[in-house]
This record gives sequence, structure tokens and C-alpha cells, in this order.
Amino acid sequence: MNGSGRAIVESVGRVRFADKIEVEEVERKDRVKSKWAQLEAIVGAGQTTLEQERAVALMQEKYEICCGILHGFDWSDWVSGDAHARIGLLPAAQEQLLSRVNGKERFLQAVRDLSKAFALAVPHEKALEIRDDVAFFQAVAAALTKRAPGEARPEEELDQAVRQIIAPGGAGGYGGHLRGGGPRQARHLNPLR
Repeated sequence: MNGSGRAIVESVGRVRFADKIEVEEVERKDRVKSKWAQLEAIVGAGQTTLEQERAVALMQEKYEICCGILHGFDWSDWVSGDAHARIGLLPAAQEQLLSRVNGKERFLQAVRDLSKAFALAVPHEKALEIRDDVAFFQAVAAALTKRAPGEARPEEELDQAVRQIIAPGGAGGYGGHLRGGGPRQARHLNPLR
């Protein structure tokens, strides 16, 4: 196949993949609507509003905990700053958390709790008011959980990596090479196969 033919095939594959993602999103929204309707039928429409108010109250409580843990740290650039300023906030927030006793663990747990409560309360206007702060807290939590280059990997993770390398079709496609075969030919992977 010539270069332009390959480009057309790859373009069609990307369009099909995008269409598949869109269909999955619509199906997911339909499932959520269906579950919500089932919940309203079981509990009653008025009860659902009450449950959302409880979720909002819980969300606000968890939000205040996260804010308290980061007390004294100004993250206003997360919303108003440019990309460089936003990225610069993450290491500074990590330093503040790591300088406190159990700061990392407390913050990670608080962000997990806030994220769950936020997901339950999200259509509520109070949830929408704090969504940027929740995004900041989640970004800091993600940065905290990333392993530094010098940190040791857990034994299970190392075992899994070795199994992937030596298994047929493993990482890099060189699994057959260990049994006397050569490296496999690189090929275009179509996500729809």
C-alpha cells in the first residue's frame, strides 16, 4: 500500500475509534439516566433531592478539610494563571504537604473522600462553585502519588514487568527473540480490531 493509501486507512481508523468513543459515551449517559430513574422510583422523587442535599453537605465538609490541610497556601493561580503558573503550584503544594506530619496521607484520603462526595453532588450549584478547587486538589494528589525516579518499585510490579518482557508478544514485541526467534515486525495497530 502506498503512503497516501495508508494515511487514508489510518484516518478511517481514527474516525471509527472516535465514533466508538462517542457511542460509548451516549450509552453511558443512558445507563446513568436509567439508574437515576430507577433510584427515583424506589426512593421517590422528593427523597432524591434530600439525598443530594446530604451529598452536598458531605462534599462541603470534605472540601473544608482539604482547604484546612492546605491552610496558608495560595492556589488562586490554578484558575487565574497561565499553564506555567498552574504547573508551578503543584511542587509548592507538595512541599507544604510533605513538610507536615502525615500531611501526604491525610491529604490523599481527604481528596479521595472529597472526590466521592463531589461526584454525588455535581449537578448542584455548590458543587459547580468548587469544581476548580477540586481539580487542583486532585492534581496535587496525583502528583503526590507518582513515584520519583529513584524510588524502589514494589516486588509485584517488577515480577509483572519481567513476565511482560519474556511472554510472547510482550513489551516491545521481543518475546519470541528469547526463544530463538527475531524481533517481530512493527505494524500499525487499529484500535477497532
